[in-house]
Amino acid sequence: MKFGFIGHPTSIGLKRYVKMLDLLDRSSRDLQVGYQRDIWSHRNLVPFVDFGRIQSPAGVSCEGIVHYLPLTAEEMLSTPRAVQQRIFEG
Repeated sequence: MKFGFIGHPTSIGLKRYVKMLDLLDRSSRDLQVGYQRDIWSHRNLVPFVDFGRIQSPAGVSCEGIVHYLPLTAEEMLSTPRAVQQRIFEG
């Protein structure tokens, strides 16, 4: 089984934190592999954590990811169709 979760910041301050995490991720990849245009391209969703494989004591396993949508709830509610499109594209 697989799962995915899209989180969002609850304030402008947390939105800046999400953008900072995105910049840190891109910068570290750029330092590792060198400049690549796709590293710096626009993203609809910001990768946050990849759980890989999780196994329960009963032996059932799943894997999943968490991504951030760098918009506050107010920003999402102001343009719901555009936000829905960003999620689909992401």
